Amino acid sequence: MKRKIPMDTPYFHYYNVNPKDKCTGDCVIRALALAMDKTWDEVFNDLVELAKKYKLMPNDDKIYVRYLTANGWVKHKQLRKDDNTKYDGSEFCDYFNDEMYDSIKTPIFARIGTHHVTCFKRIDDMFKIWDIWNCSRKYVGVYWIKSNN
Repeated sequence: MKRKIPMDTPYFHYYNVNPKDKCTGDCVIRALALAMDKTWDEVFNDLVELAKKYKLMPNDDKIYVRYLTANGWVKHKQLRKDDNTKYDGSEFCDYFNDEMYDSIKTPIFARIGTHHVTCFKRIDDMFKIWDIWNCSRKYVGVYWIKSNN
């Protein structure tokens, strides 16, 4: 049975960096590879080394947060609207396309939904979610942006 690939939308771009094109529980590796412009294998190996050191799983948030920090990424609090409601993925894209257009050009690594992470990246000069499934209706939590230093 052939897998159905989700259609691109104004907020979503299908992208799978997994070298075997597998749709599996590797969201941390896929998002980091895209955000950091590394291969899936490079990120996997880096996370495994950290995981061995700290005796945790490679996709544990304590591991990928250490990895992001060590590579110069800065954590930002969850965005909230004036009425204190959360931004979903499409609204998050709109915010960075409208309000932060000139100041943020790098990819954004973000927690989205209850336990997923993804990468927001510009395509055709607009931020979109790059992932294997369209999570644009899920709420975006904390996010990381690469430091300019």
